[in-house]
Amino acid sequence: MITKEFIGTLFPFIGTGAESLDRIISSLRYTEEEFKRGELVFCGDSSPAVGFIVEGECEVRQTKHDGSPVSLNRLIKGQSFGILSVFGKTDFPTEIYAKRNSTVMFISAEDFIFLIHAYPEVSYRVISFLAGKVSFLNRKIRTMSGTRVEDRLRSFLLSEYERHGEEIPFNCKKTAETINSGRSSVYRALDSLSSLGLISFDNKSVKILDYEGLSAL
Repeated sequence: MITKEFIGTLFPFIGTGAESLDRIISSLRYTEEEFKRGELVFCGDSSPAVGFIVEGECEVRQTKHDGSPVSLNRLIKGQSFGILSVFGKTDFPTEIYAKRNSTVMFISAEDFIFLIHAYPEVSYRVISFLAGKVSFLNRKIRTMSGTRVEDRLRSFLLSEYERHGEEIPFNCKKTAETINSGRSSVYRALDSLSSLGLISFDNKSVKILDYEGLSAL
């Protein structure tokens, strides 16, 4: 069940006062859909909409040139997808699948744009959210454009630090794909950063020991 409290945690409405939130909810139109594990939730052929995870967990995937899927991210309760479908003129670039049984709240593009026009506070929060996305993509570009594997890995770890703190979950295969490198090169880069006392690592996590040193490298 979608509650007022839950809606108040979503990025277009977070921080909105109780009275304003009641006013917004009174005109908020949405649908609620359930998906079984492995089901396709959203893709380029879907009608433009913004989706919010109500319960469960979803996975963001992209298909490589050889047809194999790549997992890009996971989405948990309160997180969103699809905003690019509302404002973009091209197909949504990724696919969303239910990683386990999930409930999703959808706001259609038409209704989402109505909220932006009708409520300045919603408009501000949407702009702030998109600005954060741009900043995140810029960090990703820096990660991919480094001339050395160590540089790309360092940029990747710094961006992950903002999400996880000093203890960063680590998967060598996914990390290698993200920074466009081989797994053996990733391990050599980890050894190099570890020898400088900047990080420690094992097969499941990387711990940032010296954030300032890593940033200044």
